[in-house]
Amino acid sequence: MNLNQQSHSSVISGLVAIGAILGFGLACASSSSDIKKSSSPSPTTTNSEIINSKPIVDIPKLMRQSPQVFEKTFGKATEISQTNDPGTVPGEIRDYKVPGAGSYSTTDGMMVRFYKGKAVMIMVDLPAPTSNAEAALSQANLNVKGISPTVEAPLAHRWRNQSLSGMKFKDVAAHRLDDSRNFTTVQAEVEQ
Repeated sequence: MNLNQQSHSSVISGLVAIGAILGFGLACASSSSDIKKSSSPSPTTTNSEIINSKPIVDIPKLMRQSPQVFEKTFGKATEISQTNDPGTVPGEIRDYKVPGAGSYSTTDGMMVRFYKGKAVMIMVDLPAPTSNAEAALSQANLNVKGISPTVEAPLAHRWRNQSLSGMKFKDVAAHRLDDSRNFTTVQAEVEQ
């Protein structure tokens, strides 16, 4: 296994671990004060943060597109790896350099999982952290304004089974590196 494959294996293992932790947290949500289901918008929502957020990418337009569309838009993938490990989701992971993106959870700004030649999961690092989950998602052209998160956990605010910009998303999330920091990364996933 070369260094790039080890790097992607680490990222994929980390995503699986985060998913397992959040899944466990959801199962325990009724007895935990750290994870709560939300019935109202986050109190940190400010209109100026959302309005002033300029999208770094347009996830709804990119979702379900082929690797060729991504290469035309962002250039050649900087890393490519297969995900056939039974503990992870199947497909291919490609990293793309996104001008202006940070480097918090991805290698070059954006990581895309393709399944059967179509993008089914996109993760993008924001240019700068933001204190507001809605503002973070708006930087990827995901407008959840007025829609309460399905889950508010210390490391992520999640919206599940939502139609945004004409596309049905299985999961949309704004991620933090730790519970004392701002949101740094957005992720969106559609059914395979």
